[in-house]
Amino acid sequence: MGPGDLVRLTKRNAIGIVVEVFGDLDPNNPWIRVLFTGPNHTYQWCKKEGLLLLSKKREEDDHSL
Repeated sequence: MGPGDLVRLTKRNAIGIVVEVFGDLDPNNPWIRVLFTGPNHTYQWCKKEGLLLLSKKREEDDHSL
């Protein structure tokens, strides 16, 4: 899970975008800062175990020749 990934908060069923990952003392369950956009723009720190990954950030296509 990394910045740009789409996640669902399991307790509230809210969907947001990962903004930052903080490598806590437990690397298997770090703190993750999530941006929720509706109805207001809010940020919330969540533990990884409380999030469900919905979609990974798409990498930009390389169209160089």
